[in-house]
Amino acid sequence: MEHIELLVRAEQSVGEIIINRPEVSNAMGDQTIREIADAYQELDANAGVKVIILSGKGRGFCSGHDLAGKSAPKPETVLGDVDLLLSQNFRLLELYEGNTPIIAKVHGYCLGGAVELVLHCDLSVASEPCKFAHPAIRGAGGSPNALIYPFALGFSKAKEYLWVTPELNGIEAAQWNLVNRAVPESELDEFVNTWALRIASMPVDNIRLMRRGLRRLLDRAGFREAVELGADLDAFGHTGPATKRWRAMVAEKGLKEAMRLRDTPFY
Repeated sequence: MEHIELLVRAEQSVGEIIINRPEVSNAMGDQTIREIADAYQELDANAGVKVIILSGKGRGFCSGHDLAGKSAPKPETVLGDVDLLLSQNFRLLELYEGNTPIIAKVHGYCLGGAVELVLHCDLSVASEPCKFAHPAIRGAGGSPNALIYPFALGFSKAKEYLWVTPELNGIEAAQWNLVNRAVPESELDEFVNTWALRIASMPVDNIRLMRRGLRRLLDRAGFREAVELGADLDAFGHTGPATKRWRAMVAEKGLKEAMRLRDTPFY
């Protein structure tokens, strides 16, 4: 399978998916999301691959959804927006619903939808100086997957993270349960590889059965429903005056200046 925006490889029992868009800070467009899901399916179907590592090439893991991307036109109706957001959410759910465990290896920055991508993974390890934030909600809509944050943070901390927190570093993200661990940047590769090889050493059936059981419990608690509802709410948010003001400001001042003005009250 051809991958344009990713690097995908498998060595021995470990597969790797690397977001390869460093020129746009590894921002995720619709194609990126499709390729991530396709790459996961490809590696999941490989009987020799027992664990997958997801990472980003360049200065950071991923800057979230591609706000400047020109590849896909904005939907003209609310239902069209819902359908687009749901299609992206359902593709990301393939990481959650497959058989092979996936570890997110996070460095540099992990912003907006990138954090939600991490929360679809089984385990996550961040570099200590890594920057976590959800700035999109300050300007337009919210996020098509923001309702899954309580599953990691709890409801009160989810509100704190989304509404009043400028950013978290890797150590704070681990303390808040956004990621499992934070390690020095120089140790990130070795630490994640150690975890991957430990998983790969275990019986495949045992891992798959446990993953399936935990997924059923999460679904009973509402994880999948949160993914679906989040797309509805984000689409409706896009119809409001805040989003119209945000898009007008981007058109007038450019994305970089609009983001600076949006984030000024948080710093």
